[in-house]
Amino acid sequence: PWAKTAPPPFFEEINTSDLAFHWKSYALQHACTETFRRDGDAVAQAMLKEFHALGDEGGAQQRVVKAVKAACGIAKTCRSHRAKVARREKASSGGGSEL
Repeated sequence: PWAKTAPPPFFEEINTSDLAFHWKSYALQHACTETFRRDGDAVAQAMLKEFHALGDEGGAQQRVVKAVKAACGIAKTCRSHRAKVARREKASSGGGSEL
């Protein structure tokens, strides 16, 4: 999950121009595609489980958003990222070696 103070990353949805190709948006899209290619079934199952666990809490769209946010974290890519961030935070607080 994103820190509450950090804005979400910029993503250029229309990324077809050779003159203004946004490499970071392409990398983000590629990473997400690969994540769901590898772990899509597990994420979908976790999302459905979380959605049903929320019951009637809020509207359907609100439940979907909450369920997706919870489920996406089980993907291997997301778990690896969280571990890397935790190691970096530990190292910056003086609790370990630098990455």
